[in-house]
Amino acid sequence: MEAVVSTQSTWKQWYQRRVHGKVRARSEAGWGPFGKPKAVTTPPQVFQGTWQTDHPQNSSSFTLSNGNRTLKNTNGSWKTIRVSDWHTSGRVIYRLRLDSLGNIQNANTMLSVVEKTYSGWSSNPGGQGWTWYYYKPPDYKRYIYKPKNGSYVGIGSPGEYVNHADADWKAGEIFSVTVDLDQKYILMKRESVSGGHGECRFNGINPGGGVAVAVACSSVNAQWTLLSR
Repeated sequence: MEAVVSTQSTWKQWYQRRVHGKVRARSEAGWGPFGKPKAVTTPPQVFQGTWQTDHPQNSSSFTLSNGNRTLKNTNGSWKTIRVSDWHTSGRVIYRLRLDSLGNIQNANTMLSVVEKTYSGWSSNPGGQGWTWYYYKPPDYKRYIYKPKNGSYVGIGSPGEYVNHADADWKAGEIFSVTVDLDQKYILMKRESVSGGHGECRFNGINPGGGVAVAVACSSVNAQWTLLSR
C-alpha cells in the first residue's frame, strides 16, 4: 500500500526550509532580526607602524633599525620620540618591548601618549601628555605625572614617587598601551606584572587632534622595539 503524504505537511516543510534558509543567509550576511543590522565588533589591531623617521632629533639622539621599529638612544639627555602615525578615532593597541635600560645608573625612562600639538621633542613629555615615569637610581620608583586632562587611576597619586620592588622595569619586558578615543581612556600595562604596579590608567581623556605613543629616555643605549603582534 502506498504511503499518503499530505499536501499540508509537504507545503509546511517547504515553507520552513525556505524561511530558515533566508534567515540563515541574512544572518551570515551580518543582519539581525526585523531587518536591523547586527552590531559587528572588530577587535582592535596591534599598531603596525614604525617610530617616527622625520624627528628633528633623530640624527643626533636616536638610531633606528629593524625596519625603523627599534630605536636606540644615543644621547645622554632627555629626548622624546613618537610612533609614525597619529591615531584619530576608535581604539588602537600598541605593544612595545623594553630591550635595554641603557646605563643602569641613569636608567630613567618614560612611556607616554602625546597629542598632535606636543612640541617638547628635545625634552621629556612629563605633564604635557599622559605619562608613566620609571625612576631607577637609587631605588625603583614609579611616578605618574598629572595628566594633561582627565584623571589617573592606579597606585599612588599624580606627582608622588612610589618606591617598591615591583615598580622595577626590567630589560625584555613587554608593555601594551590601549588608547580608546570613543571611551576616552588610556590603559598602559606591563604584561609580565600583575596587580597595581603592572598598570596605569587615565580616564576621561580629551586630546586635541590625534594622539601617538611616545617614549623618552635619559640613558645612553636605552632601546625600545615596536612589536607587530
